[in-house]
Amino acid sequence: MSEEFVKVKVFDVVNLMTPYGPVPAILLEDEQERILPILVGEMVAVSIKSSLTGQSSEGTRDTWELMHNIVAFCKGEIEKAVIYGIEENRFLAKMYLKHGSEMTEIECRPSDLIALAIRSGCPILISSELMDSMSINKSQLLRRGEEEDKESG
Repeated sequence: MSEEFVKVKVFDVVNLMTPYGPVPAILLEDEQERILPILVGEMVAVSIKSSLTGQSSEGTRDTWELMHNIVAFCKGEIEKAVIYGIEENRFLAKMYLKHGSEMTEIECRPSDLIALAIRSGCPILISSELMDSMSINKSQLLRRGEEEDKESG
């Protein structure tokens, strides 16, 4: 499979308005300033936000911190985090875990994968096709946010 991928970083963790009310989302940004939102659960959103801002402390370990520590203890390394497709309105993701000379691909939820990738410092990659078809330009997103602020303020 010779699919192309683009490297992204976490731009922000926000609440997006949906017909069901606000939902936490991770906003992933590529070098072309395209944003891909990924809806997540509240707990992983808080974990990712605190990890990004350096607010994690020794007394407040969570599931993703635990998994990161287990991988490190077993002398493994998360080589890369890859979001490669979408099926039934859910993103598909794989963690590439290196242990010694062996590389293992592990299917996982994108939110869990991103939480682990941030802690390990590994690259987060997204299928170019997904970014092309599902992302929004950062300037459009910021403009929409400003318009909503004016309407509510």
